Amino acid sequence: MGLRPLEIVLGLNSETGEVLVARRQAPDEARYPPGPAPDVPAKVRREGRMTIYEVALPWQMLGLASVPPAGRPIRLSLLVNDNGGRGRHGLQWFFGIRDYRNDERMLGTVWLG
Repeated sequence: MGLRPLEIVLGLNSETGEVLVARRQAPDEARYPPGPAPDVPAKVRREGRMTIYEVALPWQMLGLASVPPAGRPIRLSLLVNDNGGRGRHGLQWFFGIRDYRNDERMLGTVWLG
């Protein structure tokens, strides 16, 4: 605990099709500063009524020196918001972002395989 979390924001401009990628915070902000994040490989696209997000986050950006060994737990939270003009709604996997922002106790635990 105590490690500053990585927070990435992905978006798709529905009018222009432009993919927006930004970093709100990172464990090492000197190396990965807040703001536009061209170093985050991400794709966002619409297929019918579905939006598909693809993102690859380097372990170093997560504050880890290398790939963690199998069986090691990592803490995370995932929030996907949608606002198609009728208000914000979405999907949340664990807490620690929306309702309990920056409360590390609310992050989920995932064991790597």
